[in-house]
Amino acid sequence: MAPTWILHGGVLSQLLPPLAAIRARERLGPARRGAVAWSALLLTSNLGSLILARLGYNNHWLGYLIDPLLASVGLWTFSLWQTHSLPRIALRLLIPLYLLAILILTLTVEDLSRFSNITGPFTALLLLGASLYTVIVRTLGAEGSLLGADWFWISGGLALSYGSDAAFEPLARLLLGSEPGLILSAYEMKSLINIVVSLALVRGILCPSPPLNSGGLSSPGFSPSSSSSSRSGSPS
Repeated sequence: MAPTWILHGGVLSQLLPPLAAIRARERLGPARRGAVAWSALLLTSNLGSLILARLGYNNHWLGYLIDPLLASVGLWTFSLWQTHSLPRIALRLLIPLYLLAILILTLTVEDLSRFSNITGPFTALLLLGASLYTVIVRTLGAEGSLLGADWFWISGGLALSYGSDAAFEPLARLLLGSEPGLILSAYEMKSLINIVVSLALVRGILCPSPPLNSGGLSSPGFSPSSSSSSRSGSPS
């Protein structure tokens, strides 16, 4: 499958969050840095995939390597936006359990030269759930406009990314070998979604730093940094 300008545009759009981070470097808290790291990893993966495709090599194996790293960064970033200790700890404990499960499944049931049977959809659904949970919980406790909240834009962007991933891999596996034209169209649609995701991440990274208040988090001894709603939250 030859890369098209839409595929190249989807990859190049992932440069935007790191560039936005350079501009907003003075207000980059831990969660926003997590979003930048996620985007940089995705850029690395997609650039590698394009190069391998151009050279005529199989590039499926790269996803098996990078996707667990992306998911781990995503889970850690979502943990930073939790306003209570239990979901924050649960998300962090989930990372090593997830990596162990992915390693076992990859070594036992996956073919690294083909689209994923289990690990890809499993990862997408897990991160979709974590991102939607973060958006819903923070929205219920938010004061003021959501449009000025970094967690709203970044979590929403990642929900869009992983939601489309959950549908893409099973579809691509179903069409592989029979409808290559439809697979290319699916890749192009995914690239357009990636552009929207990158723009959402940029918007979140460029959100102004909100004022601190004295409310604090539910976990004792935690000193809040910046948050993107007027309610005290975890660092952004």
